[in-house]
Amino acid sequence: GGGGGGAPPLTAEQEASLRGEIQAALEIKAQLSRAAQRDESDPWARFYLGLWCLEVANAPSATRKLAGALYPLPPTATVEEAASEFEAAERRAPGFSARNRLALARARILLGEEARAREWLSAALSSDVVAGGREEERARDEARALLLQLASGGEAAGAGGGVASEVEKRVESALSGGGLPIELP
Repeated sequence: GGGGGGAPPLTAEQEASLRGEIQAALEIKAQLSRAAQRDESDPWARFYLGLWCLEVANAPSATRKLAGALYPLPPTATVEEAASEFEAAERRAPGFSARNRLALARARILLGEEARAREWLSAALSSDVVAGGREEERARDEARALLLQLASGGEAAGAGGGVASEVEKRVESALSGGGLPIELP
């Protein structure tokens, strides 16, 4: 059956590739969950689990629908779950990474919580972490830019623009390029 006007059907190769990506995403989440449970003091597994949730939550709706049609239990996550994982990482080791604080601010922006996002952006700027080097410095630079955008009246939510729209574009761009850049500490 099927309605008209949709995207062309997937080739067998495309379908197999998508099934493989879905399976890999589920395995990654399971590994991160196990790592988070194994070492309660290590914040990094929670940080990466938060990134996973943010990526899945922000997948385009067409991708989510296609995954649901091809896989019995496709990966699901919400921005709230992502924020919860970033907060859990922060509780485990406060200030361990500007990247975590930036990610938490992004999640808060996507949830329309601009005041909380500003707090986390400010916290990212005050992170003294030296171990992350270039990645930590990039996170602080991005936090600074987002704070300036919010301060200059950039809308945090709403259709058609603003900071939330910009964050969504960055996440979508990362998805189309093969995923969010994840570098182990």
